[in-house]
Amino acid sequence: MADIVFGFGSSHGPLLSTPPEQWDLRADADRKNPAHAYRGGTYSFGELLALRKDGDFAAQNRIWLGVAFTTVPLASKARAPYRRRAREAGR
Repeated sequence: MADIVFGFGSSHGPLLSTPPEQWDLRADADRKNPAHAYRGGTYSFGELLALRKDGDFAAQNRIWLGVAFTTVPLASKARAPYRRRAREAGR
């Protein structure tokens, strides 16, 4: 019987390993995804964009990128022990 030696859960998978200056590259994948979950519904990219048309996403992105460039290096440093443990558990 196997023993569980390590477990880790995280949200926002691709963004955790992508530098903030490359986050816009996710937009192409998002446009191709036919099933975005939002507030209990499922929408295509176009449907979701239309549904949220009143949001000022350009301003939100500028604010978020400013925060991301500050916090991503800190988050990466905080994740280092978990990456090390995951590597060790894989041996």
